Amino acid sequence: MRSIEVIGSGSDKVTESAHVVTFNNGQKILIDAGIYQEGSGQNYDERNRHLNGHHKYDGVVLTHAHADHVLKLPFLEKIEDQDNTNTPIFATPATYDLTELNLRSSERLSPPGFYPKGSVDSVLKRITPDHRIDYDKPFKIGEITVTLNNAEHILGSSSPIMHENNGDTIVFSGDLGNDSPYRIIEPAKKTINQADVVVMESTYGDKNHPNEDPVEILKEGIERAKIGKGAFLISGFAIERIPQIVNLLREYRQRLKLDGIPVYLDAKMAVLGLKIYKKYPHLLKEELRQPKLDPFHFPELIITYNADESDKIAKRSGAKIIIAGPGMMTGGRISKHALNYLPYPNSTIMLTGYTAAGSPSRALADGQKEVEFDGQPITVRGKVLKTSAFSSHADQRQLLDWLKNININPSGKRIRKVILVHGAKEPRKVLAQKIVEDLKIVDVVLPENGEVIDLYNNM
Repeated sequence: MRSIEVIGSGSDKVTESAHVVTFNNGQKILIDAGIYQEGSGQNYDERNRHLNGHHKYDGVVLTHAHADHVLKLPFLEKIEDQDNTNTPIFATPATYDLTELNLRSSERLSPPGFYPKGSVDSVLKRITPDHRIDYDKPFKIGEITVTLNNAEHILGSSSPIMHENNGDTIVFSGDLGNDSPYRIIEPAKKTINQADVVVMESTYGDKNHPNEDPVEILKEGIERAKIGKGAFLISGFAIERIPQIVNLLREYRQRLKLDGIPVYLDAKMAVLGLKIYKKYPHLLKEELRQPKLDPFHFPELIITYNADESDKIAKRSGAKIIIAGPGMMTGGRISKHALNYLPYPNSTIMLTGYTAAGSPSRALADGQKEVEFDGQPITVRGKVLKTSAFSSHADQRQLLDWLKNININPSGKRIRKVILVHGAKEPRKVLAQKIVEDLKIVDVVLPENGEVIDLYNNM
């Protein structure tokens, strides 16, 4: 391998993940093509209307289907002076299905002309059935052998392992999963045996998730709704987070004492996502695969299928629970419900994961009382609850354990270089120091966006 170009997820941002590996034989493989999520307005739209790095790619490998990893794929169609229209795109079958869902939704909700005409269809056609690869089944991109290892982040997420003939092995972590017992996907069973270079996420590189029981936090929100006859809002991401929450409400409905309180699943994309989760029961935890068990249904659950049904929720008086997205609360139905209910002290909202700087969810997490949703400012008088037990990201301890398992292996071959991406400035810096001190890997790189890293240049 010659180099890695960090198109996105360097610098001090978590979002916009995209990396180009150049191999000794000149092959170039793109890992992910994610959208920039922190911001709004014209600059935000312009930043997201192109894919930096004007290359002809021999292949594209997707780690998983989150927006910050796949929503720039349509811009492969308009890279200047290059022809990427026949470039194969590889992913696990579940990642393909969730990517299609995410791209179709983005195409529908984006400003007119955001994506080149026909580009979403074109990109999806390139993830052919032959390019939908199960875990642990090696495949070829030219002379490069690629294997997708279970990353345990969301359904179908993977850590690509790429080996060059007579060359090095490079591993991309993708986003690594949290080993919380409240997760619904099957834990990874196979570790990665060896790598020369590791490109690794660092979202929670500076902290460990607290040992907390999310059922008790849910119970507090439900009790407040009962006593105050108010709304309990649960903010979640459609892909993975909302399925987790729905399953947890089902599993613990007796302990939570739902007692017939309506639970509205008001998230069109999440409803479609649940169908995909049901399509891959073998990727769910064993206890969720029992015959006749639907892990995403319980008597109190009411699914809204259109905007009219969503609007009618506000007309229903008394205690109610509303699950909606997006998790950052940057628009969508959760913003509508926040505007309706959070000005009132009998309301409650639970934040269930990462909150990006500048987002309404971060403002709530930081305790701000004056918060803007969809351009409308309100005074928040409702109670804000938070939990990281649903987080789909590994914390510092889990990141270090994952890396340690690669570095200490039967072959005795150690990692030569670690490249930390997909994390804000402080988490990356703290994690880099821990890697040097605890794992004795001295060549740890914290790249900027647009930086090209020579894989043979030490420090």
